[in-house]
This record gives sequence, C-alpha cells and structure tokens, in this order.
Amino acid sequence: MVQSMKLPLEDNFEDLIGKAQKGLKFTDEALAFRAGIPVASLTLLKQGSLLEGPLRQVAPLLNLHAETLLAIARKTWSPAPAEVTGLLHFNTHYAEFDMTVNHFIVFDPATKTAAIFDTGTDPAPTLAAVAEHGLQVESIFITHTHVDHVLALPALRTAFPQAVVYCGRGENLADSAAVDHGFRYTIGGLQVEARETSGHAVCGMTYVISGLAQPVAIVGDALFAGSMGGPRTSWETALNHNRQRLFSLPADTVIAPGHGPLTTLAEEKAHNPFYPEFKPSSNPAMKEKIAFVGVGRMGGNMARRVREVGYQVSAVYDVNPAAAAEVAAETGATVCPTLAGITAAADIIFTVVTNDEAMRGIFYNPEDNLFMGAAGKTFINCATLTPQVHIDLEAAASKIGASTIEGCMASSIPQAREGTLQLMIGGKKTVFDQVEPLLKTMSAVLTYVGEAGQAAKVKALVNMVMNINTAGLAEGLGLGAALGLDLEMLAKVFSVTGANSRVLQTDGDDMIQREHSCFFRADHAAKDSHIALSLARDAGLNLPLAAATAAQYDRMVELGLGELDKSGIAELTFKNRQG
Repeated sequence: MVQSMKLPLEDNFEDLIGKAQKGLKFTDEALAFRAGIPVASLTLLKQGSLLEGPLRQVAPLLNLHAETLLAIARKTWSPAPAEVTGLLHFNTHYAEFDMTVNHFIVFDPATKTAAIFDTGTDPAPTLAAVAEHGLQVESIFITHTHVDHVLALPALRTAFPQAVVYCGRGENLADSAAVDHGFRYTIGGLQVEARETSGHAVCGMTYVISGLAQPVAIVGDALFAGSMGGPRTSWETALNHNRQRLFSLPADTVIAPGHGPLTTLAEEKAHNPFYPEFKPSSNPAMKEKIAFVGVGRMGGNMARRVREVGYQVSAVYDVNPAAAAEVAAETGATVCPTLAGITAAADIIFTVVTNDEAMRGIFYNPEDNLFMGAAGKTFINCATLTPQVHIDLEAAASKIGASTIEGCMASSIPQAREGTLQLMIGGKKTVFDQVEPLLKTMSAVLTYVGEAGQAAKVKALVNMVMNINTAGLAEGLGLGAALGLDLEMLAKVFSVTGANSRVLQTDGDDMIQREHSCFFRADHAAKDSHIALSLARDAGLNLPLAAATAAQYDRMVELGLGELDKSGIAELTFKNRQG
C-alpha cells in the first residue's frame, strides 16, 4: 500500500496568488487597480491575511477560482488519502531551504520489478524499502532536474549500477537516456507513458503508470494538491500542458506530486483554484449542463466559449478521440464513449456534424444514439443540413418528450471562440425562448427564423450566395492575373466599387497568396450548394450560377482539394495552378 503519510498542502492561499500574479506578470499596482482594491490590501493578502472581499476581487483577474481558494485559505479542504498497492511514497528533508520533497518507487507486485521516480535528498529510505520488499530496481525516472529532486541520484546510481536513468531530453541530465513526450516503458507487467509537462521546468516529464489498481501519475512539480509549480520558464505552457495532458486522465488517477500530499485528479478538478473551468457554475442562470457532439474546430471552440462564460460543459463526444480529449481537458468535461452517455450527462446537447448522413447516424443508430433516454432533453443542431432532416428530428424528439431546434451558423472558427456567431434558429418558439440566454452568450446576431426547417433554408441560401461570390472573386482575380494586372491594386479597386463583397475581405488575399488554411472546407461548400440547388428544383427554379459554382466545388473535391478552404477555388481559375 502507499505508505500512510499525512502531509500539509504544499502551498498556502497567498502562495497561489503570488504564483498566478508572477505568471501573468501583474505588478502590485496594476493588479490592485484592476481589482479596485488598495495596494495595501493586496499586500496583506500576499502576506497571508485572509481578506475575503479583496480575495474575491483579485481571484478572477488571476484566473483563480475564488471559492476553492477560500477553502484553502480557511484550511477546510485537504485531499482524501489514496492507497495503491505497488506505489511507495517517500518524503525527505531538503535542509538548504528547510523544505521537504517527495520521491516514489513503483513496482509490479507480481514480479517485484521496480522503478524509482525522482530521488529526494536521502537515499537511505529508498534502499531500505527496496530491501524490505525484495525489489529489483531496473530504472530511475527523473521528472525534472531541480536539485531537490535529484540530490540522492549519485548514491542511487552507485547502489543500482544496472538501472538506466531516464529524464526529459531538454533537462540535459548527464549519463541519462533522453525521454520525449509519448515515450513508453514497462515495469514488469506495468506500463509507463511519459507526458511532457513543462513550464515550471524546462522539460518536465510526468510518468503515467497503468496496471495497478488505479492509474498513477508521477508529476514532479507540474501539479500539487490544490496548487502547481511556479512559473519558472512559461506559465502559459505549464497551465496548458496540465490541462491537456493531466486533466484528461481518468478521474481516479492518483497524482503523486513532488511536494505535499498525494491527491487524485477528481480532487484537483474539484478543488484546485488554478483550474476554474472544471468547477460547476455558481450562477443560477447557468445551471444547465451542456454537452457537445462533434468538437472539431467549430464545435470545440463553441464548447470553450460556453465554458468560459460560466456554463458547465459536462460531456463531449467526437469520432476523433484526440479532439474529444483535448476539448475535455480544456473545459472540464468528460469524454463519453457513447452517444447515449452524452444524453445522460447533459440537459442541453449541441450537435456539430458534417452532413445529413452523420446527423441521422447520431440520432437513429439502433445500437447507440442521442435519443436514448432523451426525455426532457434539448438538442441544438448546428450543422448545415437538408431542411427535412430538421423537420423529421423535431417530430421524432416530440414523440419521446425531447426537444430539438436548428442553430444554423453563418460564421467561422474565430467567431465560435469569441462568442460572435451569426445564429439563425428554427423550431418551436417555446424551445427557443428556453435556450435563448445560452445562445446569446455565443452570438453577435441571434435571429429566430421560424418553424423547423426554415433556418436551414436561410442557411442554404446564405451559403449559396457566399459560394457564388467566392467563385466570382476567384474568376475575377484569376483573369486579372492572366492579364498581367497588379492584383493588390485590383483588389483595392474591387473594394471601393460594385465588385466589393465580404468574401473579398476574407478570401481575397488568400486567393492571391495561395494561402488556403481551412476555415470553411471546400467539400462543405459543395454540399451546401447542392442543398440550395435541391431546394430550387423543388421550387421549380433554374439557378445557373449556383449550378456552375457547385460544379466548381465538385471539381475541387475530385482533385483531392476538398479539405482546403473555400478560397481554394482560385486554384481552378488562376493559370498554372490546379485547374
């Protein structure tokens, strides 16, 4: 079992304030001014005087969660003891700074094969434990090379000459094997995965061990119970690495830090003030739990925005597990392996998928779908789809006591992140009224269009006209280039004449420079053009410009250019390009 060790938290509340302030590069004067408090009050806080009012005003400016920071200040929280057979915990004194430091042994209980993680300051407890448990030490892993973590390394090298020493490549530890992010190793029947968690250290490494009763993450100084290492190299990197590479681990993962008590990921999500995104909102107007199906660049940024304004993002699902894990780590959500699990975890579910087929798959797959257990739930469907799909979904939802609306978007990736989407809503007005406060936090313009299917029709026309404009601009610039005209001059003239358009602003330079990083995919443009053409056929209209534009985007798909931005249509109109 873990050796029982009741250690105090590594940091007091004033340490957290100081670390965050240093990391964000606030002077005392600037922080106090923005918080609306006297500098003297900030000074008292940083000296350890608990002033609740000033603390609450300072915390959000430092991206700290005020309630959990207060709990640490009042000493009302400490992590519950964690016990895992195969993990030994040691805490030794570092006299130079009158502090203590942790190190660990992990061993396979079946084979007694073992590895040492960091060394602490005194080799004696390690040597005694190896002898007591009859362990075979094959390796020594170093999380980072700050002196308190490696002081006993020379003695342990002597005691275990066969043991290979592993350390992050950027730490430049002499006579060690360099470790990169993603490195894997085995300790008997246990698996070790290295995850770079730099920011406090130049190339800090967390070692995640699986195969014991619970996952274990030996994190060095990347994360402490209720805190984290200070900003020695990059505060932003430290926070982001932790979010993406530690907070994406299972909730029962035991966190074995370089200082202070053991904790778990669940404890840190609930109680670590540095990660407010994992705490439920205290705003009663934001009580709903929100989930997302489809967290690519649009859906992922929508989830980030929703969490940022205070809603709880409870769950995410994506066919790309890496995308789901990344967004979950940033928003505090759980990655759900099933669609039914998404529905169970949330009150409101956003879907952001690619086409009609994908939409039918997530709602009607008989083995796993969003309508399972969906009574009382609301679905906001944001993909550009055939209007009939939305009409059918609303009818199917109504039969099981659920609600759906269409939330069609006439915006792109940056607007999703900034909360400035242009949203067109179709469906029952009563459902729209219920979710309007949420949608307002995501949009600059929010328009209720009408009953189910109506917003999809408007969106199809928006994209049809946009695609025609894009194709027209590509032809104009392509012809200008063929005529030897200066394209910057030509674009300037376009911008002050009847040739001006929103597309000229967003895509003109990209067409000239052949910069087609994707904000709206060409294959999606082709799909949306065909939705509009289908509506036109049903209405008995012939739309030759829309048809010609659809043919151009179809041609892009045929040439393997469908994943380029829609501006890539210029590759078909400029001489000596793809066309």
